[in-house]
Amino acid sequence: MDDSVDDSGTGGDKVAVACSFCGKDHTRVAKLVAGPGVYICDACIALCQIYIDHPDEDGKLLIEDGRAVLRDGAPVFVPLTAEERAARDALKAS
Repeated sequence: MDDSVDDSGTGGDKVAVACSFCGKDHTRVAKLVAGPGVYICDACIALCQIYIDHPDEDGKLLIEDGRAVLRDGAPVFVPLTAEERAARDALKAS
């Protein structure tokens, strides 16, 4: 089985494509959305949506087996380490 796709839209060379965020190739995800030179899978989109839906959470999303951990239907966020807070604050300042 050929696991590559033509991502050029021109019928040219085939290349293996994978999510630019988690690295799973297109055969291991339900959907893979293409952008200009990047791809994102449905699972990574779902994780991004959780962050968008919970902008006031101060922490990082708890992930197990590649999926967000939910308690009572809500995503679980864990506190950032001091190093992670410093990096976040440096990004905000720039």
